[in-house]
Amino acid sequence: MKKIIATLLAVAMMAALIAGCGSKSADNNTSAAAESQAASAMEIYETIQASFTGEMFSAAGGDMDNMSMDGAGVYDIEKNADAFMSTVLMPQDQMADIKNDVATLQHMMNVNSFCSAVMKLNDGVDVKAFAEAYKTAVQSNQWMCGFPDKVLVYYVDGYVLTIYAMEDCLTDYQNAINAAYPNAELLVDAPAEG
Repeated sequence: MKKIIATLLAVAMMAALIAGCGSKSADNNTSAAAESQAASAMEIYETIQASFTGEMFSAAGGDMDNMSMDGAGVYDIEKNADAFMSTVLMPQDQMADIKNDVATLQHMMNVNSFCSAVMKLNDGVDVKAFAEAYKTAVQSNQWMCGFPDKVLVYYVDGYVLTIYAMEDCLTDYQNAINAAYPNAELLVDAPAEG
C-alpha cells in the first residue's frame, strides 16, 4: 500500500513539474516569439475601442493609402517607413525589428496630444529592450508644438503598443486597454521628457 501511495505521489509531482515548466507568460518570455492570439495590429485597436467607455478624442490613423478618419488605420511601413519613423518617433535601427503588421492611432488635432502604434515584432526580438529603446527615443525628442506628458509601452496579445500622450488623453484610453486586455504587460510608464 505504501508503494502505491508513493508511486501516485511521485506521478502527481512529475505532472505538476511538467505543467509548471510548460507555462509561458510575458514576465518570463521577453522575446517576440511568444504566441499571439490577435490576428492583426488592427484587431488590437478594434478590441480596445470596443472596451472604450469614456469620450474618445477625435482620432485618425493609418498611412496615406489606408487613412482612417474614424480611428485607427493600417500602416504599411515598407512603403512609408520615413513617415512612420517621423510620426511615431521610431528610431531607424528599430525598424528592422518590426514586421509589416502595423496600425496607428493619433489625435486628429495635435499628434503630440496622443500618438500610438501597434506593431508585430520579428521572432526573437527582445520586447523589453525594444520598449526601453523606444522610451529613450521619445525622451530625446525636441518637442515643438505641444508637450506630451508620458510615454507608455505595452506588450499586448503578442504585439507591442507604443503611446506618447498628454495625461488628459491617457486615462480613459488606459482604462480601455486594461478592460480589453487584463493581462497586458506595461513595460514602460515614464515621463515623455527625459
